[in-house]
Amino acid sequence: MNVSRETLQPFSRAYAKLVERGGDATVRLTGADLLSVVLPFHGGSYLLVEDDEFESIFYLLYKKLLPSFCVLTNRVFDSPVGFEGAIDRYKNSASLYIKDPGRLLLIDRSTYELGNVDVFNPSEVCVVNSKTSYDVLLSALDRAKYWRRPCVSCPGDFSVRGSVIDFFPKELSFPVRVDFSYGSAVLFQFNISSQITTQKIQSVRFIVSSAGLESVSVSSFLLDLHPLFFSSSVLSWGGGFENNFSLSACTYDSYLSGAFSSEISLELGSYGVFLNKKLFVPKWFVTKKPREAVSQSPISAFDGFGSFSVGDYLIHDDYGIGLFSGLLSGECGEDSYLQLNYADAKINVHISQIRLLSFFAGAQTSGVSLGFLSKKGLWKRKKSSVSKKIESFVLNLYNQHLSRISTTKNREIIDFELLNDFVSSFSFIDTKDQATAYKDILGDLSSPLPMDRLLCGDVGFGKTELAIRASFISVLQGSRVIVLCPTTVLCYQLLGAFKSRLSAFSVNVASVSRLNSTSEVNNSIDLFNSRGIDVLVCTHRIFNYVKSLVDVGLLIIDEEHRFGVGQKELFGETFPGVDILMMSATPIPRSLQSALSGIKTMSIISTPPINRLPIETSVEYYNINRIVDYIRFEVGRGGQVYFLHNNVVSLNKFKRAFLSRLDMVRVEIIHAKMSPKKIKGVLGSFVSKEFDVLVATSIIENGLDIPNVNTVIINNAHLFGLSQLHQIRGRVGRHHRQAFAHLMIPRSLRLNGDSRRRLKAIEENVALGSGYVLSSKDLEIRGAGSVFGYAQSGGALVGFDFYNKLIQRIVSRGSVGLCLDQVSVNLFGDSATIPSAYVGDSALRLSLYRKLSLINHLTLLVSFSVELENRFGMLPEGVSLLVKSQELRLRCFDLLILSLVLVGDLCSLVFLPSKHLGTLTVFLSGVDAFFAARNVSYKFNKYSRERLLLSFVWDNKNKDILVFISDFLNKFKNGFVN
Repeated sequence: MNVSRETLQPFSRAYAKLVERGGDATVRLTGADLLSVVLPFHGGSYLLVEDDEFESIFYLLYKKLLPSFCVLTNRVFDSPVGFEGAIDRYKNSASLYIKDPGRLLLIDRSTYELGNVDVFNPSEVCVVNSKTSYDVLLSALDRAKYWRRPCVSCPGDFSVRGSVIDFFPKELSFPVRVDFSYGSAVLFQFNISSQITTQKIQSVRFIVSSAGLESVSVSSFLLDLHPLFFSSSVLSWGGGFENNFSLSACTYDSYLSGAFSSEISLELGSYGVFLNKKLFVPKWFVTKKPREAVSQSPISAFDGFGSFSVGDYLIHDDYGIGLFSGLLSGECGEDSYLQLNYADAKINVHISQIRLLSFFAGAQTSGVSLGFLSKKGLWKRKKSSVSKKIESFVLNLYNQHLSRISTTKNREIIDFELLNDFVSSFSFIDTKDQATAYKDILGDLSSPLPMDRLLCGDVGFGKTELAIRASFISVLQGSRVIVLCPTTVLCYQLLGAFKSRLSAFSVNVASVSRLNSTSEVNNSIDLFNSRGIDVLVCTHRIFNYVKSLVDVGLLIIDEEHRFGVGQKELFGETFPGVDILMMSATPIPRSLQSALSGIKTMSIISTPPINRLPIETSVEYYNINRIVDYIRFEVGRGGQVYFLHNNVVSLNKFKRAFLSRLDMVRVEIIHAKMSPKKIKGVLGSFVSKEFDVLVATSIIENGLDIPNVNTVIINNAHLFGLSQLHQIRGRVGRHHRQAFAHLMIPRSLRLNGDSRRRLKAIEENVALGSGYVLSSKDLEIRGAGSVFGYAQSGGALVGFDFYNKLIQRIVSRGSVGLCLDQVSVNLFGDSATIPSAYVGDSALRLSLYRKLSLINHLTLLVSFSVELENRFGMLPEGVSLLVKSQELRLRCFDLLILSLVLVGDLCSLVFLPSKHLGTLTVFLSGVDAFFAARNVSYKFNKYSRERLLLSFVWDNKNKDILVFISDFLNKFKNGFVN
């Protein structure tokens, strides 16, 4: 057995000593997840597992034991077309590692006993390392029949962008980026969701061609490999009786609650481990500062709403809805124009004017009417009508805002010592965004103005803890709290969460929902009014009692989009000074967030909890035997399971099926038509681990947060919306264990376009924080919902993208008087472009043009440039000029300069009236001195609506106009003082 002695840390050394004793041994694990901790010390081995655990064990291991992890099996995994699972790719590639002495081979009992297995016999293998040439790699990928794509998204894809080649080996669980711009090849692993590199690697290999399937003896693959056996959480080798030791996980919560002597082990990440009775912990357990490596991969700067594709319906600011028919080249041979077809003509929009275009509907949308260029008045009237509705909507928000800030509250002094004790009692570590949001909330509740904040964050990102802290602060100030939530199940869950955190600090919590009798509700209301209860967690039922409430200091609304405007305003009208904290797990577009930031205070949580693992997600044909295997595995590792079937009538059928096939597994049912008492009893029993499998309808979609449940099986997944699937999947994965989501569809089903796109989107977007990406995909698939008055303000007439733009303009009209999308910069003409040699796919180039035009902050622009270089290699001159153009747009926007354009030799700038002009004579004098010092002639003209037009001829070919303009903008910003 091979045990590496290089850079062994304390746990590694301790475990290695046990392994090196030789002879037979048995390791008792508290869960199969711990296999990934110990198996790296068993290189050159094969792991034999029972058939019913084989798939689950594979998914626990395949991302963590690379690159020499391989699979040997005759089992058939029949996945829907287009949803091939990782195990299908792995199972025939064992021969790739036949000469690797450090390989770890996974084999199931049936294949082991059968004695023969069909494997691919590779006739050519490509080894990619620093010595590999660009042409050799491209040729190998072509011969291996990899698919060339704009971006690599699944195994078998490759992408070429100038000096960078991305590819996803079919035999591995991660994609590879090879950058040839450094002279020799440099290899990286990268994140499939963010497309950003995560770590440098030395080499990979993949099968280029094979002689087909070959039946060979299992023994030939097991030759020279040490045998390991795993069953029912026991790992053994040899007879397993000579040496016996145990391994168990220690969570951070357990570490805090116990008095353990421990040893820091740098190689541990998410949790500590007990080896026999000795505890080894990651460093962050002691320092409470998790290392970066165990936090989430970065979110791409390219994520967002409103990308364009050929065939989409776009809105031009001046002409209305047109059909995007493609990109056109200019004199330089690269992208210069976007062509839009209208009902009676075509127009070409220069790339520098892409800001004038907004996404309206996808190419597959039916019933879209094109605009008429000859009837511009129709579009102007429609735009004007929608603008008036939006203006009314924004004015209403402003009035609410002004009304609330005109009200002041006399707040009691907060006992910060007690508050800090309460915050410290939280068992987990705040993420950066959580900490920032908490400061925002604390600041609001310390201010004399009433709080009105939206807390927005993905599923499971820690919004509830912040709501609990807000409640505690409010109670410390002598106020009482109402927590509103949309469903009975969520109410029950929140009641438990609030009680578990607040009761130890003498804060009394009760509930008002369908689960409470009328007498219980009346009693709770009376106690709330008499200060016997501090916090009431309620469903819609509380609206019947609002007039009975004596006083409410803080209103928390969870899933705020599930409540009507009138319902939310009822509390504000009844209690004018009430603090309001609204929470939503539905991420909103950054453009809308930016537009409303001036009149709505928001806190965005985009970083996942420390050490949270992405949920392994698979789309499969319904198979009762596989479902039984998944349940048996989860229960076997001490966990619990949700089985979601959204049909009340047939729930009992599944309960009987599971009970008949699973000995000692306890199963219960829950659905919304059950009596309140029964729902309460079932939920309480499940939380208390009195049964193992909850067969449920979509009643569990919102709010159910039970850390011990780490497998969810969704039957008829094609019937759910994308956001629903994301919410349901978010019910698991709240533990240090690897969580699984199995999406089942009928074998007879023929997936239509939207269903396929939904399932593919949920399968591919497993990264933590992917709710934002999924929201944009959901918007493309089904259109926007009623986010922030979208429906009420006529947004459906002009599309969600253009609606955001109109909001931004109306909001900015009342503040700076200019919106970024109104600023035009074209200093480099057709030279500012993304060469096709740099980004080959036209749709991806267009997406980059679009995303660049939407960047509204210099720090985001820097991030965008860094990511461009990370994904595509060193920036060509044309791309650098594009980035510089956007930088100039941002600087002009900051200085209220409407346009900066160079046509031929004539350069012109249009200034809006602003504080930057100061005293006009001082401004004119400063401009004159600047141009005189550089010997450049200029002139001023009056422009419409009190604007000033500055123009000059630039004929100095030996100097860079960019330097000249940058100097001018710097001088202008400083009032020409220095």
